[in-house]
Amino acid sequence: LRVYDLAFKPDGTQLIVAAGIRVMVYDTSDGTLIQPLKGHKDTVYCVAYAKDGKRFASGSADKSVIIWTSKLEGILKYTHNDSIQCVAYNPITHQLASCSSGDFDCYIVHLYCCLLH
Repeated sequence: LRVYDLAFKPDGTQLIVAAGIRVMVYDTSDGTLIQPLKGHKDTVYCVAYAKDGKRFASGSADKSVIIWTSKLEGILKYTHNDSIQCVAYNPITHQLASCSSGDFDCYIVHLYCCLLH
């Protein structure tokens, strides 16, 4: 599998990897695969963890961004008009920015209390 991006959980216990059409979650203490996450229909290009470690996001060539919980559940999915090239969490707030390749649109998603747990 081709790896496009990876990110450590802020506490260092997990590593998420954008590999093929999946997001792979690894335990950093021994390198074991915890779970491959299914949800994207095309190549996953980018991943990012929120500073508090309670969620992370993945962006794909399928034009979608998925926000995942620390329990590895997809809780929110939204789309752009083109392939997602980057995702980044604001280190101060609970905002997620995502950008696509075909246009210069950047979306900022506000995550409210119901998504934080």
